[in-house]
Amino acid sequence: SVPPGGSPGSNSSSSGMAPSQSPSVSSSSSSSSSNTTDGSASPSCSDCGRACFAADSIVERSDGSLVRMDQLQLGDYIRVSATEFAPVFGFSHRDPRGLYEFRRIGAKDLRTQAIFYLQVSESHYLVTRKQSLILAGDVEPGSVLYTVTSTGLHEAEVVSVDHVRSQGLFNPHTADGRLVVNGILASCYTRAVPPCLAHSLLLPVRSLFASFGQGFGGLEKWEFVVDAKNDAWRMLISGNA
Repeated sequence: SVPPGGSPGSNSSSSGMAPSQSPSVSSSSSSSSSNTTDGSASPSCSDCGRACFAADSIVERSDGSLVRMDQLQLGDYIRVSATEFAPVFGFSHRDPRGLYEFRRIGAKDLRTQAIFYLQVSESHYLVTRKQSLILAGDVEPGSVLYTVTSTGLHEAEVVSVDHVRSQGLFNPHTADGRLVVNGILASCYTRAVPPCLAHSLLLPVRSLFASFGQGFGGLEKWEFVVDAKNDAWRMLISGNA
């Protein structure tokens, strides 16, 4: 299995959620400016140090249902490999309102020839060959990623990379350290903190969640976030989480 932290740099082996199950992510909400539903201006960001997925990105829950990032809840078990699901114990970013820039990566499953699309920030790590990690910003046509469904893990060759703007910025963290988004295997971690270090730093949070879950005195209200300006992890309490 792919180690949660991996080793950024080199390139592994792969398969997951089929395109018929997981809608491809096109450039929804990709206009250059937008207003929120309450009429206020949406913030925009080209490189604000945040690394996440767009709001309409899809993950698969353990009951087989598909859910958008902006509907994912703390405690949901989501696919992290062909055979495993892991609980979401926190979000390092959870902004449904902003309009952000993403790389839209198209990867062709070398077994089925189906093309999977993923919108992801440049500073987010994806899984590549030899169980290693690659920044989305370093992915280019010819790079190898992995698609994942219940049928297995398969290599997928990147065939296109575009820049788009989409609504929302979400980064759920699983106890496993990985997640499958739009059928593509990704790390939960970003360039803000080295993946192995980030996974170790979050051990106490994972342990609390494993022991008490959402029944631990409002643990569901806790979120951990990355301070993009200082590249530091911090904890905060959110009454609306």
